[in-house]
Amino acid sequence: GTAGVLHPSAITYADPGGPQQMYVFFQGYRLDEGEPYLLVAYWDGVHGWQWANQSLSRGGQLISSPSATTYLDSAGRREIYVFCGKDQVGNLVVNYFDGVHGWQWADLGLPARANAVSNPSAIAYADSSGREQIYAFVQGDTGHLFYDLWNGSGWKWFDQGRPSGVAAVSNPSAISYVDAAGKRLIYAFGDANGGDLVVNWFDGSTWQWG
Repeated sequence: GTAGVLHPSAITYADPGGPQQMYVFFQGYRLDEGEPYLLVAYWDGVHGWQWANQSLSRGGQLISSPSATTYLDSAGRREIYVFCGKDQVGNLVVNYFDGVHGWQWADLGLPARANAVSNPSAIAYADSSGREQIYAFVQGDTGHLFYDLWNGSGWKWFDQGRPSGVAAVSNPSAISYVDAAGKRLIYAFGDANGGDLVVNWFDGSTWQWG
């Protein structure tokens, strides 16, 4: 059984030719083992709700604050990515389903100017050419906002810094959408200075703070 769950992150998508799917990922603990796991409750539209244990990332450290996103790749395969903090070492890790090899774990490490990152917020983003990308925004222990980008062939870290007069940007929450002119925008919100709202946004060509 499960002793408790924390920090749910949900996704949904339409299964081609089938029912709507729902997945809710949690940081959780099993009563029989007393160890931290990434758990998922999922609705398949046929058999009702089911639970699955995604197990631990490499090294057995505590997994925290999962953030999930999903998209269809260029081959029409459903991909799911669940980013988590790896608390005892501060790395970003991801549990992902690529539509071919089943579920796998990867350790994405750290950006160059941070000793730990936490509280990921993930989005899928189609660039101007229609190529799907993944952005995983995190807060760094230096107070900066960072993101790890999957560009279709590899991962790369970016340091977004912080606005002037702000000591630290925390708890990022990111969205992506298409504006009235057809531009794909990204907004990564965060809290700062004990209660201020800040945003780092991408207008299709450049990033700026607001």
